Amino acid sequence: MSKEIFSSINSSVKDSLRRPIETRTGMIPRNERLHRVSDAVGHIFTRELTVNGIEQIQRVKELSEEGKRIVFATRHEAHLDAVALDQSLEQAGYHDIADKIFHMFGIRLEKGVFSSWFSESQNRIRLWPPYDAPQNDEEKELRRTLGKTAPVAMREALDQKYLVNIFPEGTRAKAHRKMMCPLSSVTTLFEQTGVEIVVPVAINGTQNILPRGGLPRRGSYSVTFCEPIDFPSLLATHQDKQFKSLRQAVIDDIMRPIADVLPEEYRGYFADHTE
Repeated sequence: MSKEIFSSINSSVKDSLRRPIETRTGMIPRNERLHRVSDAVGHIFTRELTVNGIEQIQRVKELSEEGKRIVFATRHEAHLDAVALDQSLEQAGYHDIADKIFHMFGIRLEKGVFSSWFSESQNRIRLWPPYDAPQNDEEKELRRTLGKTAPVAMREALDQKYLVNIFPEGTRAKAHRKMMCPLSSVTTLFEQTGVEIVVPVAINGTQNILPRGGLPRRGSYSVTFCEPIDFPSLLATHQDKQFKSLRQAVIDDIMRPIADVLPEEYRGYFADHTE
């Protein structure tokens, strides 16, 4: 990677981190310069990108033009995944959809150089990481604040006809890139914000490029867009269940199409939780 790219990354990240963290709530527009850099770096490290389900992207475009409130529910492998989603849409010729996405990001991304760079380069809504316990009173207060502002920002984004991307597993895949149990709280979030359409997205291979705890390297990955799901209709099919089991059943049904298109060794939770 050239010195010019590294210099641009470092400068943009440092500029963004000078802003007080408490003020960076709600819908946060991307840093345009850093977005261009991340796009360039993504292409440098991508040996091959395979995009499947392009016909489903066209359906998403049509539903968006009809004014539907649309969310992508994406498998999470690496910090690169938001960039990967953007690049897959752009490669398929849907730059307009890529530009309309707000990503739901945990604030821990803001701690590291690379992760902060990926965060700052995207339109985003800040979340408290579901698996992280607050370490002090300040973090406890921030978790409470984000618990209130994130759903409001998501609803606002959908109201303004943006699309929202969320990673329902709550964190990156860990052991052997296997899928984790999706969070039932995501179902509640979808209800609160009036989601109408959910599009499962299977990302496979971004850990080849940006492994946990490792340096970036060239690699290949695929992105598969599954058939859009009518969320209110799906919710209605589980109304006979109790509150907690209903919410888990709904998010399981949303993420199961992702598992179905992955190699069996990566299905993890869904290898044991069939329909």
